[in-house]
Amino acid sequence: MVESGANTGYLLNNYRRYLAGEEQLYASERSQIGLHLMDRLNLDTVYGVDAWPLLLELHDERDTTQPTGYVDEILDRHYFGGTDEVSQRYSAYYSYQDSLIAAQSLLTSFRYINSDKVLDRIFGAYLYGGQFESENFEGPDALSMFWFNRNLRIFKRIKDLEYGPEDRLLILFGAGHAAILRYLFECSPEFELVDFDSL
Repeated sequence: MVESGANTGYLLNNYRRYLAGEEQLYASERSQIGLHLMDRLNLDTVYGVDAWPLLLELHDERDTTQPTGYVDEILDRHYFGGTDEVSQRYSAYYSYQDSLIAAQSLLTSFRYINSDKVLDRIFGAYLYGGQFESENFEGPDALSMFWFNRNLRIFKRIKDLEYGPEDRLLILFGAGHAAILRYLFECSPEFELVDFDSL
């Protein structure tokens, strides 16, 4: 399962043509990591399970002839990021993470990025600064209607796929999603979570 829309036929076609020596894989993590792992782990298909969050859905479906409301207000004022000191420190931290990829092997970088401490720290970025701080509950509302909701919808899309108790599922999403998705899989009695570092 990858961070993509439901139409992943283009990925499978590219993958089959790659195996036949007719094409190179696309330059994306879905292809360069996901499809290589699909081959290496003998998985049979790829699914796009990304989802649009409730906050953006409500914003996109609003009646634009009417005055703006609460959804517009929290989307405009409490989107992710900020200019405060902690948000700037996170920006520097992300640049540092990017520099590690060029300085060491991908496996070492992925082990670092997927460690519990780093995933928790990345998730912590959403709990501070412009996206969370607010006079009332606008920040928490924006976070829950955007980021938590998006990941809950992704988890629901994964659960809606047909699979059996012996099937193995590989979930490949960006690090910002990983802390929430990990928590959802850990808490669900339906799945046995296998952490990246144990593979």
